Amino acid sequence: MRGLATFASTSGLVANGGKSNVYFCNVDQDEREGIKNISGFQEAWGRLRTKDKLKLYGVVDDDSCPLCGTCS
Repeated sequence: MRGLATFASTSGLVANGGKSNVYFCNVDQDEREGIKNISGFQEAWGRLRTKDKLKLYGVVDDDSCPLCGTCS
């Protein structure tokens, strides 16, 4: 959240918690709830699609999670 606060104070722009999503991979449910409560963001119900597009266009071969290797 410190990064968002720095961005806001520098740019004058503020993230809209009602329109923002947070994505999790291999994160404990209690931690997820804490992050959502502090940030005001909603948990995304789907996957972050960026890597899917990179795979589609042949930029990457593997669409597994780079952090845990299991969720894709």
